[in-house]
Amino acid sequence: MDKQERGLLLADQEEAEHNIARIKNQLHNMGTMWKDLGLSIISHPEGVVFSNAPEGFGNIPSSLIGAPSFNWDQIPKKEIVAQLVQDLRKEMSRLETFKEDSVFNAFREG
Repeated sequence: MDKQERGLLLADQEEAEHNIARIKNQLHNMGTMWKDLGLSIISHPEGVVFSNAPEGFGNIPSSLIGAPSFNWDQIPKKEIVAQLVQDLRKEMSRLETFKEDSVFNAFREG
C-alpha cells in the first residue's frame, strides 16, 4: 500500500469515527429527552406540559402556565431513532473493516 492509499484509508477511517461520534451524540440527546419525559410521566403525569402540541393536546390549566414543558416538535420519533441505530451499526462495521484492512496490510507488508 502506497502513501496515497494509506492517506485515503486514514481519511475514511477518521470520517467513520466522526460519524460514529455524531450519531452517538444524537442518540444520547434523544434518549435523554425520552428519559426526562418518561420520568415526568411516572412521577407527576398531571404536571406534564407540552409546548407546540397539536390542537387538543396542549391545553394547559392556568396553574401550569409557566411550568417547564416538553417541546412537542422535539420529542424524538422512534423511526428516526431506529434509523440512527442502523446508521451507527453501518459506520461501526465500516470502521471495523478499516481496522481489519490496516492489520492485514501491516502483516502483509511486514
